[in-house]
Amino acid sequence: FFFFKQKTAYEISACLVGSEMCIRDRDYIKSFPKVAGVDFSTLFPASNEEALDFLKRSLQFNPEKRMNIDEALAHPFMSKVRDVNKEVVAQGPCVVEFEKEGDLGIERLRELFIEEINYHKATKHL
Repeated sequence: FFFFKQKTAYEISACLVGSEMCIRDRDYIKSFPKVAGVDFSTLFPASNEEALDFLKRSLQFNPEKRMNIDEALAHPFMSKVRDVNKEVVAQGPCVVEFEKEGDLGIERLRELFIEEINYHKATKHL
């Protein structure tokens, strides 16, 4: 049980894809009873079909079933806000420096987010 608590949600979901090192994690997940999915149209009755489909496809726990970033950006729900001409493709992984600090409290997270926002405002990235 302890090994499971030490992992991030991403690491846990990656176990579903086939990493042999995650057999205990997969067994742990499988120990829970299956639960029916949430009907988003009941939770968000005023939402249109595109919004509901976007939620359903992006909130899949299993990464093999979840839509990837290219699919998300191309989804019809994004058509009103996406401007392909303004998109920039990163040349490598995006490094968020404060993730290296480990477990952060709410106050520290707020400080770091404000720093990040102020940086982008100053450099006109927002």
